[in-house]
Amino acid sequence: MNEDTRKKRVRGLVREMKKQHQQQQQKIDLLCKDMVNAHTVFASKLEEVCFSSRLFERLISCNTKMQVYETVYSSFSSTFANLSVAFYLCSCESFQYHAINSELAISQSQIESCFSEDLCATIAKSSTVCTIEELSQMAIQDNLSLLRDATIAAIPLIKFGPSIGFVLVYRGADQPLTKMQLEMLASASSGIAKALTKQTTTLV
Repeated sequence: MNEDTRKKRVRGLVREMKKQHQQQQQKIDLLCKDMVNAHTVFASKLEEVCFSSRLFERLISCNTKMQVYETVYSSFSSTFANLSVAFYLCSCESFQYHAINSELAISQSQIESCFSEDLCATIAKSSTVCTIEELSQMAIQDNLSLLRDATIAAIPLIKFGPSIGFVLVYRGADQPLTKMQLEMLASASSGIAKALTKQTTTLV
């Protein structure tokens, strides 16, 4: 084997080794990315479980609907800054509005005017959190423009049967609720529904 042939073989071996190294590095990078993603998902799910568990523990001691309202507001607002909370609950085939607090300059009449009985019924029957996009597709009234300075989400309250209504959460449009935050809020819906349906005294 002459010198040129030997050098070509060596260069070929070096190129093959580099190729294998690059392939191995790509596999390692993909594995690391998958591990990071899995950890992120696990951490978010753990945070979700902890959030709903803490709220459920507090709801157990509530003796009136007003206490439930205040407990939910306290839990939501302490976890998500500047979050306002309102309830739309079924009552004799209609929906009663119960406001807890509003961080925004939005009046009760402004919010109520945006939600007809039909729209409330549609939201309550939904199986997922309704964002402003979903609400728009549900033929929400044109006067939703009254809430143009807010980011809004409606959380159906379903407890192993018909929905009892929904929780409306909102805050400034400059603070949109993320997918993970919406999932956390939704994780508490069944516990809130149970706490409300067990009450026999309604204070509003």
